[in-house]
Amino acid sequence: MIKLDLRLVQGRTTAEVARIVNAVRAQAELTGARILAEGIDTRTPFEVVSAERATERAPKDLLLPMSMHIEHKALDAAEPGVLPACFQEVRHFTPATRARFGRLSARAALTGAVGVGMSLAPAQGVRGASLGPEDPLRGEWDVIMVGPHFAAALVARDCGDDGPDADRRFDFVITHDRELVVRAAQQLLDRLAPAS
Repeated sequence: MIKLDLRLVQGRTTAEVARIVNAVRAQAELTGARILAEGIDTRTPFEVVSAERATERAPKDLLLPMSMHIEHKALDAAEPGVLPACFQEVRHFTPATRARFGRLSARAALTGAVGVGMSLAPAQGVRGASLGPEDPLRGEWDVIMVGPHFAAALVARDCGDDGPDADRRFDFVITHDRELVVRAAQQLLDRLAPAS
């Protein structure tokens, strides 16, 4: 185990910091050591946002139009953005969603989808990642868009209801606070497959 000090990971990035981080990465690659970075946020997008904003509760069918509004902001070709999303499980990444994200990936700078059973390339141009069955993200539905002049996040946690999919309730927050949206997006971006 190689531990990076909090001052190193939270300080300003300089040439010296870059040399240290690269040396640590090389040593970890050579020895198989794991890197522990003190102070790195490992929460889910819902945990990041709900720690600073009040949550509300609504069924999925009321949240879906809000989710799609955020997705459509990625279609602005003049200002391409980053659009990571969490779908809980691959079954929620329906054929219609797959087609929509394929279209979004043609305009967005990066489009990603995570969920249990998600492939590394769940749609044309979309980066993916599969979640483990115990991953706390499994209970979340998150759609996050960060562009040059627009930032928004819908972060939602499944309440565990049975019944029709459209009636499932979620605790949710919608925010346009850029700094908060970026922190939430980072939690999904860190999980995506690297570009091939």
